[in-house]
Amino acid sequence: MNNFYSQEKVFFQKAKKNIEKYTNIVILGHINPDGDCIGSQTALYYAIKAKYPNKKIYFPFAETEYSKFLLPQNYQNEINPTIFKNSLVIVVDFHEKKRLNNLKIPKDNFVIVIDHHPEISRDLGDLVWIDKSSMACCEMIYFFLKALQFPINSDVATALMLGIITDSGNFTHTNTKTTTFIAAAELMQTGVNLQTIHKNLNSQPLINLKLHSYYLQNFVKKENLIYFTFCPNDIKKIPLITTIKEPFSSTKNIPKNLKNINVWANFIQINKQEAIKCSLRSIEEIDVSVIARKYGGGGHKNAAGITLKNWKTIDKVIKDLKFISKII
Repeated sequence: MNNFYSQEKVFFQKAKKNIEKYTNIVILGHINPDGDCIGSQTALYYAIKAKYPNKKIYFPFAETEYSKFLLPQNYQNEINPTIFKNSLVIVVDFHEKKRLNNLKIPKDNFVIVIDHHPEISRDLGDLVWIDKSSMACCEMIYFFLKALQFPINSDVATALMLGIITDSGNFTHTNTKTTTFIAAAELMQTGVNLQTIHKNLNSQPLINLKLHSYYLQNFVKKENLIYFTFCPNDIKKIPLITTIKEPFSSTKNIPKNLKNINVWANFIQINKQEAIKCSLRSIEEIDVSVIARKYGGGGHKNAAGITLKNWKTIDKVIKDLKFISKII
């Protein structure tokens, strides 16, 4: 691990100096945040707050299944331009402006970027650490905090472990490395609440049984591709779906272990005012992030996402997914 630290030493020290310099800090995650994104934001919040109690730290977040149990008690979610005034901005788990969640970073703010996604068209960051070999942004942040001797208490460790577990697919994805297990093992020693993580990741409302049933009856198979669509006109079939945040998220990996299925995708829109959320998945040999980037999205080789405005584009995405599903 000494080699790992030496390679990033300059970044670590410059980042620490800027964290010490600013009284106000804003920690930003990307649109439609996953466990790694929310975990990275909250872990940095807890760690910086523990070391520098008097700093004012904001981390605007989207309401997700992850944010509910990681958030500090009585934390006020402030999403407005005033938080950027005289603030250091730390961007985690992304490096492109188009991935900002309805926020614009003023040009005069100093921006630090920590990300593990491949650098395609970066347009953010004055101080940048991008390591595409890292399995999760939370893994990177763990070694960052450890190198600089920031406090890693139970709250920090639980947030980081959430990101590691979700982005590694419970340590099964091909980019899971030795460093991933080292980080996880050392985090366990600090008091990770695995039961809390497991409960929040796996507990499902009863309506999910209906959603799974609907999914199984309505997915479409085209050769080596499976895809599923749900649009506002379908709501009458499952009226209670409007009460759920991120419906059908639990169906994303149902086709994962099916023979001869190489690519699978969900296209979900609950009401016409919202965008269509597209979740793309694939087996290890096929890169769905190429398709995601083509349509303005992003992600990893085997797990990517897109946000689209009309269903005509979905037909094009499906056509592209069908093509790459036959590559092997």
